[in-house]
Amino acid sequence: MISHDYLHYIVLYVSFLVVYYVNYFLLIDKLLFVRKIWLYILANVVLLAVDCTILQFVHEFFRPDVTDVLVSTESYHPPMFGKILNDLLSMTAFWGLSVMAKMVLHWRSVENLNREIEKKRTETELNNLKQQLSPHFIFNTLNNIYALIAYDTEKAQQAVLQVSGLLRHMLYENKGRYVQVEQEMAFIQDYIGLMRLRQTKQTRIDVHISTELCNDCYIAPLLFITLVGNAFKHGIDPMKDSFVDINILAVDDHTISCKVTNSRHKLVNENIENSSGIGLENLRKQLQLLYPGRHELKFDVTKEQYMVELIINLHNKI
Repeated sequence: MISHDYLHYIVLYVSFLVVYYVNYFLLIDKLLFVRKIWLYILANVVLLAVDCTILQFVHEFFRPDVTDVLVSTESYHPPMFGKILNDLLSMTAFWGLSVMAKMVLHWRSVENLNREIEKKRTETELNNLKQQLSPHFIFNTLNNIYALIAYDTEKAQQAVLQVSGLLRHMLYENKGRYVQVEQEMAFIQDYIGLMRLRQTKQTRIDVHISTELCNDCYIAPLLFITLVGNAFKHGIDPMKDSFVDINILAVDDHTISCKVTNSRHKLVNENIENSSGIGLENLRKQLQLLYPGRHELKFDVTKEQYMVELIINLHNKI
C-alpha cells in the first residue's frame, strides 16, 4: 500500500509536470513560437497561480495529524508564504526546463530543415549550371566541326563520331554530382583528340595526364573541360605559331591539379581576362558550391601566354 507521504510527493511532482508539459506541447508552440510573448507570459502566470493554489489544498489534505507526531504544531508547519514560494520556484524551474527542451528541439529541426533546403538549392543551381554548360560546350564543338568541313570532310566525319561519344558521356555517364577521376580523364582525352583534328602544323599541342594516384577518387564532371576548351578557343591563331600545354597531375592520392597554358595573340585574346564568358563564370560558381575552401584557382597572364591552374582536394568516396 502506498504510504501517505509517498502519495503526497507523487501528487506534488505531477503538478510540476503539468507545468512542464502544458508548456512543451501547447503554450510554446501556440504562443511563444508565433511571437505572442506577452500572451505567453500571461498564460504561464495564470497556469502557475492555478497550479499553486491547487497545491495549497493538496498540502492541507496531506497534512499529518499533529497527534501522531511528537512535535508542536508551530514547529511542524512551515509558514504559508514559504510553501508558496517553494512551490513557485519549483514550477518556474520546470517551466524553464520545458522552454529549454523545446528550444533545443526546435533549433535542431530548423537546422535540419535549413540543411535540406540548402542541399536542394545547391543541387538545383548545379543542375542549372550543367544545363548552361552543355549547350555552351556543344556550341563550341559544332563550330570546330564546321571549320573542319571547309577543308577536310574526312576529319569532319571523324569529329562527328567523337562528338557522339562526348555527348554520350555528358548525357548519360555523368548524371551524378561526381564521377570517377579515371572516367573524367578519358572524357578530357577524347575532347583533346577532337580539338587536334582542326589544328594546323603551326599549332603545338602538348598533353600530359597522369592521375593514377587518385583515379579511384571522385570529381565533379566538366570542371577541367572549361579550362581546356578555353585554351583551344582563345589560345590558337591559325595564321601564327601557337601552342597549348595541358598538364593534369595527381599531386597526391586525394589532390589533383589541372594546369593549362596557351599562347596569346592580340586579335584572339584581346580582353580575354576581362571576359564574362559563361564557361569561366559557371566554373567559379560550381567550385564555390562543390569545393568551398578545398580548391585554388590561379591565373598568370603575360604578353606571350595565358596560364590557369586549378587545384582541387578530391573526395575519396561518394
